Amino acid sequence: MVGMDRYVLGCSVFWMGLLLIPFTCLIRDLAWKVLRRTMFKTLREKVQEAEIAHVDPTTIVLRSTKKKLTETARLLRNVFSRSMNRVPAGDQPHGFAFSQEEHGSIAQAELIRVYDTTKEKPSGH
Repeated sequence: MVGMDRYVLGCSVFWMGLLLIPFTCLIRDLAWKVLRRTMFKTLREKVQEAEIAHVDPTTIVLRSTKKKLTETARLLRNVFSRSMNRVPAGDQPHGFAFSQEEHGSIAQAELIRVYDTTKEKPSGH
């Protein structure tokens, strides 16, 4: 085994195989992905590109769903449709999702007053 490295590293077939075989395999996959992504885009890829370009994807979704209205396309159409009666930015309701005060059935103050701190908590066994 001594001296084999000089023989292997000096051989042109080794270097051609080391560089050419991986390059050939990867260029085939790369060409397929580029061709599919440019010529045969899916709805998801079109929406992604529109969002990257800061364009409203509603038109893309609606144009795509007119051809075939699948369940996924129907859901996407509902997600991307813009409502005309939006609340102005200054009048939007605010608060946390866990807040009891946002016109809930029980006010936060009533809930706190009902809680009895004198009772022992259950052990949970």
